[in-house]
Amino acid sequence: MDSEQAWAALPVRVRNLALAVAREYNHGWAFSSAVPPAGEWWEFPEEVPSLAEISDGTPEGLLGKGVAMPYVYDSWGDVFCVHVTSTRRVTIILRWSNTDGETYTVRVARPNGKTAYGTYRVEKQEFTSEAESTAWGARHVGAWRRAWKVFGLSPEFPEVLREWEFDLTEQGIPRGGRLEFATVHVREGARVNAQDLYDCARIADSVFVHGANGGIARIVAQD
Repeated sequence: MDSEQAWAALPVRVRNLALAVAREYNHGWAFSSAVPPAGEWWEFPEEVPSLAEISDGTPEGLLGKGVAMPYVYDSWGDVFCVHVTSTRRVTIILRWSNTDGETYTVRVARPNGKTAYGTYRVEKQEFTSEAESTAWGARHVGAWRRAWKVFGLSPEFPEVLREWEFDLTEQGIPRGGRLEFATVHVREGARVNAQDLYDCARIADSVFVHGANGGIARIVAQD
């Protein structure tokens, strides 16, 4: 089936969840004239507009329609409704199966390609999660919690938060944290050892050099 057929095959409850995700992230189609006003939802058995009708009713913003629609498709009889946020770092997947019912998946990604994901199977009330080891920090946990909040869930982030920050100075690299998980700042006027800077650029997760005019240059290490 095509995208329109897959969208029409989703239960109204799942399409309302898709709309809830759009509203949480201010996706353009959440403001479409074809969807219910804020605070209201589609109710069975009323007819839910097609993807084309919703897209046609989506207003143009400064950057166009923004995230105009979710990506909806059928795979071996299961329907997937995929949302990707404007930063492309958070992916939210609604899956509907006639045999397994509803499944929600949240994936948080970093620029270096490392990911953390969790999946909740509604009928079984079963949650599984996994994450790769990298410099996860509070902002990643915040993104994780925001996505799951749409479904009224609050599962734990599946990895240890190892990100730490320091300013590189002539005092050298501080002890106490693993350099591969460090965010390093070289401030304007700082005196640094060339070997320390080399080690940070080669090993640290991120290195930011701050200029006198307020500009910031990033030295990409692992990302």
